[in-house]
Amino acid sequence: MSTTQQTGPPKTSSALVGVLALFAVVLFLREVPVRATALIGFLGAVSLTASLWLVDTETELAGRLVVSLLTIPVAAGFIVGIFGTTLLLIGSFFPVETVSDVSVATLIVLGNLGVVVGTGVAIFGVTLGMKNVIAPTALTAYTRTAVATALVPLVTGSLLVTSIALREGSPAGVDLLFKSQIEGIWTALVSPGGRQLHLASFLLIAGAAAGICWLLLRRFPFESLVGSGGDDGRQIRQRATKLGPPRRVGLAFGGLTVGVLLAELLLSPAEIQSLVTVPLYDLVQVVTTADWLRLLLLGTTTVGAIWLGLSVLLEELPANRQTDRSVLLAPLVVGSLWTLLAAAVSESVYTWLVTEIASQLPSRPAAEMLTVSGSIETVYGSTPLIVLLSGIFLGVSAAIGVLLLGGVRSGYLAAAGTGFSVACAGFCLAAISASIVSAPSWLVLGGIAVGLAVWDIGHFGTTVGHEVGEGATGQLVAVRASTTLLVGVAGVALAVGLQRWLAADGFDASPRTTLALVLLVTSLVAFANALR
Repeated sequence: MSTTQQTGPPKTSSALVGVLALFAVVLFLREVPVRATALIGFLGAVSLTASLWLVDTETELAGRLVVSLLTIPVAAGFIVGIFGTTLLLIGSFFPVETVSDVSVATLIVLGNLGVVVGTGVAIFGVTLGMKNVIAPTALTAYTRTAVATALVPLVTGSLLVTSIALREGSPAGVDLLFKSQIEGIWTALVSPGGRQLHLASFLLIAGAAAGICWLLLRRFPFESLVGSGGDDGRQIRQRATKLGPPRRVGLAFGGLTVGVLLAELLLSPAEIQSLVTVPLYDLVQVVTTADWLRLLLLGTTTVGAIWLGLSVLLEELPANRQTDRSVLLAPLVVGSLWTLLAAAVSESVYTWLVTEIASQLPSRPAAEMLTVSGSIETVYGSTPLIVLLSGIFLGVSAAIGVLLLGGVRSGYLAAAGTGFSVACAGFCLAAISASIVSAPSWLVLGGIAVGLAVWDIGHFGTTVGHEVGEGATGQLVAVRASTTLLVGVAGVALAVGLQRWLAADGFDASPRTTLALVLLVTSLVAFANALR
């Protein structure tokens, strides 16, 4: 029995959206050298949708058992699809011959990774839109199942590693390595130096702080402050959550981060200075590298995130006390079996994992990694490490559920047909990334057109199907889809023709035109977000 009572789109719109999305994904994947890891990522996206559908329709022990088992491909899809793809791309494009080639190779890696991630997000959005099961009830049930599944290996591995660390101490060289890594992260976040603008990292930090402030406004207990005046409290909450600045600043900074990051990778500091003038460059750099300002933003984000996490946890505790114990039995059983399996194959898995990662890295980082991993294995042994890593592996599935639940609770993913908006954003990301790896212009523009078509057809089918029922929507959806596709094809054809005409007329790329392209694709991302 469904717990969310949501109506999905009719079969006509689902079929059209599915065919369009599949066709676009195949074309995009032709542009990337790594496809196997992308397919694993797609499997994880589909498994996540299937999990949400199962917890929405099946509340018995058998259903939760399947959901618990599906947390494995969900985690594999995320980790392999993103980190596995990144490692393979690094192995393909690094090392480089000269220092000047580092930024180019990095940009190529990010472009290919963006295509894979964008298509994976699009696949998840399309399947999610077809089932229309993203709701607080389903996401909460899925997250509880994922957490319970990961709990056994995570706790077991933590206890094993901690007991050995207290008895034996840390391996030689590991403390120094961790200290240097922490110092590097701290410097990049708080006190970056050099002549770089560091605007992208600043926008990311400021956008996160603004987003946290907006979420705090949404969850602040206004009703409790006004006492018995419940209506007054609700009115205050409605006015507070309509405050535009925090939400708009967060969205604007988040959208600009992508374009600014590409600009900083594509252009040298001198080229950026020539575009924006030296006084303006220096003024922006003073703001973006201010230690006190970055510390304030990071502190706001950290404190706000902790407060939000604790408030959600306190709200969920009463519900957890009323949860049927049989529902928690299945994930605990799966977690125990997963722990035993990890312990049984720990030695071979640890060796394979270290070897594969080192083989994709440049020689110097690979040698350092082999040395440190050997020291760690000597002290801790492979079994505690792999059991702990297997718990972190399953914890990724729970983290995905928490992020989605946060999006729904904040209202960002609460609208009907949200999956199609997610798919549109995924296709726009893939199109932008494809332009970085020199994909043909018709594919870049066509990917954006497909994203808009998926959004329009999916939302229209969901709305009409909810209002008039599925039986009467076939012709309406067909007419709407035909019009949308005709407009999209005409727009792509016009843009491609214009681009070829400009190329024939001697139009050359330059730092200014590159920056213009970056700003254009950034605005397209913001436009796709506004369509939500």
